[in-house]
Amino acid sequence: MVSRLVGTILIGNVPVPMVDTGEDQFPSMYPYTDFVDKEFLYDEETDTYKAYEREAPKVVEPEVWHGVINPAV
Repeated sequence: MVSRLVGTILIGNVPVPMVDTGEDQFPSMYPYTDFVDKEFLYDEETDTYKAYEREAPKVVEPEVWHGVINPAV
């Protein structure tokens, strides 16, 4: 039997990554759920996830479901 990750739950004050498409920047949980053939790669200089340039367009879809629980303080 092969085990694999199907989902994740992030609990607490989780930092939301900034994604840079080249045309726009916005916060997104997508980098936490994209493992194979990544769409965005982390750039230390800008502290953002930049779109990976590829020849053919890719359907942007997370590999696992995700949820965030931020309990009241």
